Order: sequence, then structure tokens, then C-alpha cells
Amino acid sequence: MIRVTVELLPNGDESKARTLAVARIVNIGGTPERGDYRVTLSRRNEPHSVERTGLLTQFERTRGPWELLHEALRVTLRPFNPGRAKQGSQPGGRRP
Repeated sequence: MIRVTVELLPNGDESKARTLAVARIVNIGGTPERGDYRVTLSRRNEPHSVERTGLLTQFERTRGPWELLHEALRVTLRPFNPGRAKQGSQPGGRRP
């Protein structure tokens, strides 16, 4: 599982850090070359407060973690901006 935490640090003070949101990207299968992932977005660090879920399939693992995060957010946030999510992406997690 990959966990990405978004924190607020008031005035850059680590001692006052607050978790605003957490993304969890869980490997649920695939092949050595392509992965399938279940994605959940939650407020704070509460696994039971899931706001959005998504499924990312056939992601090319060689693309790395930043591309994985980008695609994970794209599939979970798609309802907010469907026109933009379709632009520049193709099925299977590949770009033209």
C-alpha cells in the first residue's frame, strides 16, 4: 500500500501539523509489468471517513510513483471535472 498524507503546517511549524487528507493506493493484482490498484481518499487520517474511491487498472509500473499518484487522483476525482480527466489519457493508464 502507498499512503500519501496532506498536512497543514501553520507558519511552517511541524509541532502544529494537522492532517487534512489521506490517499491510499492498494495493489490488488495485475502482472509484474502492469498493476491494478484500489484507491481511497479520506479526510484526516480516518480510514472510515472515505470520501472517494476509484479503481486504476493496467497501470504500467515502470512509470513510477508520481505517475501512479497522478492517475490514482484522476480516477477518483473524475466526477469533479470529467472533461479534463478524459483529455490526454487513454485506457490502461497510458498517455498518447
